[in-house]
Amino acid sequence: MRSRGQAAIELVVVVPLVLLLALAMTSAIAGAAAAVAAEHAADRALVAAAAGDDPVAAARAALPRGLAATAGIRLTGSVLSVRVDPAGPVPPIEVRQAVAR
Repeated sequence: MRSRGQAAIELVVVVPLVLLLALAMTSAIAGAAAAVAAEHAADRALVAAAAGDDPVAAARAALPRGLAATAGIRLTGSVLSVRVDPAGPVPPIEVRQAVAR
């Protein structure tokens, strides 16, 4: 009978730890995906600027819908800044690249 009580206590301790680990992994994956998307958007902006097109519009078009809605894309002088805010407790991610016009 004692082993059943011990198993229940172990389950109560382990389940929250597993859920916390799953949340941490999900947040890390969301952050990594947002960073890759921001980098890709900045690269698309560089290509557009080299072709004489609007780099801000190209960067916004390259972002996934979920990130594009809240993204901050600025062209200040010759520096393009793409800032995305991934879902969850991940801090915003900003990518800056020099644009030759």
